[in-house]
Amino acid sequence: MLRYLACCCALCVVLASHCCSASSVRIKAVVDGKAITSLDVSRRTKANAFFYRTAHAGSDQAEVLQSLVDESVLELEAKELGISVGKHELEAEASKMFSVLGVCDGLSIGECVVQNGLDHKSVEDHLRSRVVWSKILATRVAPFLAVSDSDVENYVDEARSTGLETVLDMEQVFVPFKAGSVLDSVLSELNKGVALDKIAARYREHAVYADHAVGVTASAFLPDVKVSLVRANVGQVIGPIRIDRGYLVLKLLNKVKVSKGFLNSSASIKRVSVASSDHENVLRVMKGRGANCESFDGIAKNMGLDATSLDVRIGDLASKLQFMLSNAELGEVLSTTAAGEGSGAEGGKIDLIVLCSISRGGDPTAEEVYKIKQAVYTEKLVSASGRLMDSIRSRHFTRKF
Repeated sequence: MLRYLACCCALCVVLASHCCSASSVRIKAVVDGKAITSLDVSRRTKANAFFYRTAHAGSDQAEVLQSLVDESVLELEAKELGISVGKHELEAEASKMFSVLGVCDGLSIGECVVQNGLDHKSVEDHLRSRVVWSKILATRVAPFLAVSDSDVENYVDEARSTGLETVLDMEQVFVPFKAGSVLDSVLSELNKGVALDKIAARYREHAVYADHAVGVTASAFLPDVKVSLVRANVGQVIGPIRIDRGYLVLKLLNKVKVSKGFLNSSASIKRVSVASSDHENVLRVMKGRGANCESFDGIAKNMGLDATSLDVRIGDLASKLQFMLSNAELGEVLSTTAAGEGSGAEGGKIDLIVLCSISRGGDPTAEEVYKIKQAVYTEKLVSASGRLMDSIRSRHFTRKF
C-alpha cells in the first residue's frame, strides 16, 4: 500500500512538472515511486555516445529510457533479495567493459568519467545493474538449467524433419565497439553496394572484419534477428546488431527454403569445370549422350575434361545450390548457372555437376553432441533470462510519460 501511495505522490509531481513550462527537466518515467527524468536520459545518452562511439547506441530515446527503467527495477530487486555490490566488483566490471569497448584503458570509474565529462552516478548505476543481473542469473537461472539426452534427441529429430528452414547467403561486417565512429560509413557503403574487400581494406586499421557467409540458417540467430532476416528482401541491409564485442551488419544476397532433413544430409556428386563460353555446348553434349552418374566420367574424358568426385555436406553449400540440389533427380546433369553460381568465378569457369546419391545423417558424433548441448543450453538460457526479466518488471509499478 505504501508503495502505491508513493507512486501516487510521484504522479502528482509529474502532473506539476507538466504544468511548469519554465522547467526544462521533465519526468519521463516512474518506477515504484522513483522518478526518472529527462536529465537522466540525457546523461545516459551522452555516456552511450562516448562508450559506443556511434549515434546508434544513444539515438533511440525510448531504448535508453527502457534501460534506465530496467536498472531501477533491478536495483529494487537487489534490495529485496539482499544482493550487494562492492566497490571492487564495480571496478572489475568497469575494467571488463572498458576493455571490450576500447576506452579508458587502465582508468578507474572515477578517472574515466572525469576525463570524459560523464555523469558518475549514471555510469556507476549502469555498472551496478550489470553485476546485479549477473548475480541474479547465477542464483535463479543457471543452477536450474540442464540439457538432457531427450533434449539432444529432440534437436536431432527436428534437424532431420521435413520442416522448412530458411537458408541465407550474406555479406557480413563486424565493427568492434572501439571503431563505432566508422559504423555509419560502413552501413552507407554496404547500402551502396561497395565491394566487401574494399570495405575491409578501408577500415582495416579499425579492426573491421568483412566476409561472405553462405548457406547460413536463419535459426542460427537470436529470435529477433531471425525474424528480421526471414522478412528481409534480397539486397537489404540488416543491422547494426549489437553482439558481445561490437556490431554485426548483414546484407542479404540470397534466400531460399530447404527441408531441414535435406539440409543436414550429405551428397555424392561428380563435377567438371568448363569455360563459361563452352558450358552450353558441353552441357548439350552431356545430356545428348545420356550422361548420368555412371557414364559422367567417361563422357567427360572423351571431351578432354577431368571429372572429380566429391562428398559434400549440403549445409556447407551456397543457398541457391542447396535449393537446386533439393529439386534435382539422381543422375541429372546440372549447371551451376541455374544456382546463380559461376558467373563471377575465377577465369570464367562454370561447373557441371551430376547428383549421384543423398545420404541422411547418422548418429551424431561426440563433438556434434557437445555442440548440440551448447546450442540447446544457450537457447534455454536466453529464454529463461527473458522470462525472468519480464517477471521482475511485472512486480514493480512502472509508468512512462
